[in-house]
Amino acid sequence: MSAATKAAPRTRTGGPEPLLDAALAVVEEHGVDSLTVRAVAAKAGVSPGTVSYHFDTTEALLSRALEHGTMQITGLLERLAGDLMDGGLDAAEWPAIFARALATDLELRRAQHLACIELQMLAARRPELRPAAERIQLAYARVAYTIVRAMGLADPEQTVVGLVAMVSGLMLKELATPAPDAEGRIRAALESAAARY
Repeated sequence: MSAATKAAPRTRTGGPEPLLDAALAVVEEHGVDSLTVRAVAAKAGVSPGTVSYHFDTTEALLSRALEHGTMQITGLLERLAGDLMDGGLDAAEWPAIFARALATDLELRRAQHLACIELQMLAARRPELRPAAERIQLAYARVAYTIVRAMGLADPEQTVVGLVAMVSGLMLKELATPAPDAEGRIRAALESAAARY
């Protein structure tokens, strides 16, 4: 039995969410092309029939799993934007606060962050995924807007676009080439950007 299909103890799922989490774990460990009904069933500890009961096709399973992961990150970003607004964000503090939040979340929810990247890439070829891709970009934009507003900039729209692009790139870099002290690298990049604004 390969590592991708190593059987886990059999459990009852109670619905599709544990299957979506298992699918995200398979994608995180082995990539999108490794997502199969059998791999998800093995990871979730259920029969392949249970997975097939909830998802008609592997494509449907992939789409729902990526959307599931993206929704978790979107929720996190929405909460972060709210926390930043409620906390009376100081213009000098935001790089450290945002870097800590992103780095911590990368450690805790790596699979979900990978799902965001995978979903956005697939959305380029699959129009039905574009609304979910737009939701994640909008969530990043809300956090960026909160930061830009705290900085008191005159042209916030252009700055928000640049900040979202930079943070998306930073997240992709940290996912692709993880190394110790992600928080320090992210903070340094954000502080450099803040100095230019």
